[in-house]
Amino acid sequence: MPARVILCGALIALLMFPLAVFAGQHPGPDTAGSAGPVVKTASAGMPMQAGQEMFATISEIVRILEASPDTDWSRVNIPALRKHLIDMNEVALHARTKIARIPGGVRIRVTGRGRTLPAIHRMLAMHARTMNGRFGWHVRAEPLGDGDLLTVTSHDPGEVAKIRGLGFMGVMVYGTHHGMHHLAIARGDMAY
Repeated sequence: MPARVILCGALIALLMFPLAVFAGQHPGPDTAGSAGPVVKTASAGMPMQAGQEMFATISEIVRILEASPDTDWSRVNIPALRKHLIDMNEVALHARTKIARIPGGVRIRVTGRGRTLPAIHRMLAMHARTMNGRFGWHVRAEPLGDGDLLTVTSHDPGEVAKIRGLGFMGVMVYGTHHGMHHLAIARGDMAY
């Protein structure tokens, strides 16, 4: 089979995969009497997007919880996940940062006022606990009166360059832990 045909087939499959995954299962009034939820897709005239990123994130988590027979609904805590997502928004949009290069990495002063300040304290403390030791990084958050001091270092010169290139938000989003972390908060397995 020519390489172009294989490549085109792979590209089509890759483009179609999100449609299959994000079509999702949405139980609703039209599922009465059926064996399970009806799958609604764009072709059925139903919107696929939740309309706002926090709604979409929470909706995805709820679908995962619904699909799992192991979900203990008495422990589920969607309000805690909502609070965490609000904190993420506050830190991403309203925190101010001053980055200083130090031997082996960076020291970042992260400050804010109003609702941003407690969001900084919660987010950076949790992030430091999660990331410390991963990728050979040493991550520490120290509370300050107006924010936190985040220190990220490594003994590996390649990681030092990466840390410096990532800056504050890059360090905050680095790795693939956010989805698992959100699910753990929603399941009630992780206090927030």
